[in-house]
Amino acid sequence: MGSAASSIPTKCHALKIYDISINYYSLPESELVDIIYNALKKYDVCNRISKAIIIDIQSGYTLSNTYYHCFAHATYVFQTMFILCEKLIAADKISFSYEKLIGFLLIGLCHDLGHIGTINTYIDTNNADTPDNWKHSHLEYMHFTKFTNLVNSHESLNSCKELLFFENNFVMDLFKYTNLSQHFQVHNYLYDENGNIIKTDNIIIIIVLLFADISSSSRNSKYNKTVHTALQNEAIYVYGNNDKILNEILTKIKNHHSFVDTFIKPLYNYLSEIIPIDDIVDVSLI
Repeated sequence: MGSAASSIPTKCHALKIYDISINYYSLPESELVDIIYNALKKYDVCNRISKAIIIDIQSGYTLSNTYYHCFAHATYVFQTMFILCEKLIAADKISFSYEKLIGFLLIGLCHDLGHIGTINTYIDTNNADTPDNWKHSHLEYMHFTKFTNLVNSHESLNSCKELLFFENNFVMDLFKYTNLSQHFQVHNYLYDENGNIIKTDNIIIIIVLLFADISSSSRNSKYNKTVHTALQNEAIYVYGNNDKILNEILTKIKNHHSFVDTFIKPLYNYLSEIIPIDDIVDVSLI
């Protein structure tokens, strides 16, 4: 098992995962599979990750109405997490074995697995098979369940099973926090009562996942337009027969600056105090 900063592999510039100018929404998903697989091979010293596993994950993002919450979005999240984790490891800010790093990256790749193109607010809770401790997080529970099923269905991922329950079900919390309504709880954990930054491994891991998930609005102006179009198409497809709900969602999508100020800036400010990240975001959009 590889350890952390002292043995991080040399950056391979040939890997497309480092190219943040690529518009993943414009690429065939087979190419996205290759980009992810090649990136993971850098740390998969035990050859646990086959291309079939990535294809299995890709097949979980195939609903026709998920214009935004699709495999391209999952790839963007994976890419941002990959780059941030390398920065954190190289700066000795977090300790990750290679296996733990791969497990975490797979969580990012699966964080929206099986997404149905809607949001928790409009899910029929009477028909949602969700445990009480996942109340108001029906989608996140589904994503977590599909992730655990994926791990259990591939023998080579046995090492990841330990991650599912490490540190008092911490991985469950990771999935729960991807619910935007949970973000404000996270904001309360970033600084102590004296305003000093809290830099525990768990908090950093949470922020990396959340920032990767929602930072698309701070990518670049070209990508930003693609994202907004995808979000609008997804909302129109799902809520086309309900003007009130559709207009509410489209208003939130268009209110870019409000979203950035509320959700992205606190995470950006936190990470910026630990490592340089301006090379993976367009600061003018923050």
